[in-house]
Amino acid sequence: MGTIAVGDQSEGRIDTDATGLPGATRLEHACRGLPLIGTGAGVADVIVEIAGELGELHRERLVGFGIIDVDQRRRSAIAVIDVLVSAAAPAPSLFARLRAETVGAVVDRLASWCALLGDAVPIMLSDKEIDNVRAHVSALCDSYTDLIDELARGLCRLPAAASLTSPPRVISACHCGGTALEGTIE
Repeated sequence: MGTIAVGDQSEGRIDTDATGLPGATRLEHACRGLPLIGTGAGVADVIVEIAGELGELHRERLVGFGIIDVDQRRRSAIAVIDVLVSAAAPAPSLFARLRAETVGAVVDRLASWCALLGDAVPIMLSDKEIDNVRAHVSALCDSYTDLIDELARGLCRLPAAASLTSPPRVISACHCGGTALEGTIE
């Protein structure tokens, strides 16, 4: 496993780390379907493109069409990300701890939350729910950043296979026994 050089900022390949993996901001933008600059053939660019596809798949899943097909395509996308990360990340140190999730699984979870943000969301969310979603997206971006930092420094190992994560279900002010409940179930 080798190290891939960080992209040149003058070419628009911004927000990458020492392994050449994309940064959290770029991934979040891709998952949300926002316009990106600097796409190319580098590992970071390919992962960003796949993250965008995962975001679109999660938006399709929210509508409820072809869930089995969508989940199969998600599994494939997660696996491709994991193969790319395995090739790009340096070998872990002898005492590196095992992480619970692969990078592909974290990107998939990020995409699932990002699918709830933006104009193309097929469901209406309250301001409080949107704030909750944004907090989850922020926390996942932090988790992703910590994960790729540990990978770059050889401080962690990744599990062998990705697991398919379920998208979040948002509870919107439902009333149970006279009590109003709001929140998110993972």
